[in-house]
Amino acid sequence: MLNKNVHSYFDALERIVADRGVTNAEIWKCDETGWYFENALCCVVTVRGAKSVVGKTSQISSKQTIMACVNGSGSSMPPLIITKGKTPQVRPCV
Repeated sequence: MLNKNVHSYFDALERIVADRGVTNAEIWKCDETGWYFENALCCVVTVRGAKSVVGKTSQISSKQTIMACVNGSGSSMPPLIITKGKTPQVRPCV
């Protein structure tokens, strides 16, 4: 059943592309993914058998959204990186 639906989708897409004169360079595919940026633990030297080891790393990780776009002819756009921003709070006038 899946093959039947996939073939009918690509047949319809081929008709639309031919009717409108669209080229591969005009069809873009975009995908987004989340990426966590956090500090990696650096090398720590301590005495063998130590009960606690102090490491220098951040307890906070921030997630960033990265969007990549490519087209049918193989061209690509630079990645779009969406970072966490701070929106000022708007107070209503009373």
